[in-house]
Amino acid sequence: MNTRGLNPSASSSLQAVSGLGGARLRALEAVAASDDTFPPLRLAVVKALGIIEVIKKFNSNKRAWIACSDSLIWRVEEIIQHTCKFRNDQVPSALQSWLEGLNGTLDHLKESVSDIHQQSSRKFFSFAQDKKVKKFEGKMNEAMSSFRALWYEENLQRVGSNSYIYWVV
Repeated sequence: MNTRGLNPSASSSLQAVSGLGGARLRALEAVAASDDTFPPLRLAVVKALGIIEVIKKFNSNKRAWIACSDSLIWRVEEIIQHTCKFRNDQVPSALQSWLEGLNGTLDHLKESVSDIHQQSSRKFFSFAQDKKVKKFEGKMNEAMSSFRALWYEENLQRVGSNSYIYWVV
């Protein structure tokens, strides 16, 4: 997969809607291109970029799909930031296992969004497409929500039982 040369016209539409000007997308591309990234994390980022590439091809409900793409980018960036706190040889086994599971989940999400894209090339009513965006986003949110539980559990053990950690949503 070409992670550096993503479709520039689609990228500009992402930049137009995203208030960050595509900086987060470029950060994901940099992680995917880096040779010293923790391998399961790098693979997850490459797979997320593959999903984003398919999302960019949608011609209907562009804003909804771009919002979905932005959400995926934000969530993967959050995972990258957390994982980068560790050296490659010190990544907790729970996080490593979760990342390996995430890779399988991202494969399924890419298949799902590809199927939706193929169906959307046929003429569907807009409200049917909106439901497909919501359903896909629900699958994505479900897959990524387990990261927060893992993060909370890991940090709770590190901080101790007398302290509280608040996760701002």
